[in-house]
Amino acid sequence: MPVAVKAFVRSGKFDVQFLCTCHSNGAVVHATLSLHKKTHS
Repeated sequence: MPVAVKAFVRSGKFDVQFLCTCHSNGAVVHATLSLHKKTHS
């Protein structure tokens, strides 16, 4: 798993089902992380 995703999981706000669904799609994960940062910055 990418480090960024591990950090997101540790934050306690990551949906495990989303991870299982999009785990192989790095673009979707990256976009979600970027959106998360913008929303909660």
